Amino acid sequence: MKSQNNKVKSMFYNISCYKYKKAILFTQDFNIFS
Repeated sequence: MKSQNNKVKSMFYNISCYKYKKAILFTQDFNIFS
């Protein structure tokens, strides 16, 4: 059961990391255009 919990945690971590990187890329693109 513990390994399942860790799997969910890492999944959430990966998703938030992905969104964070996407947001950084988006703001960089926005700065280039403005």
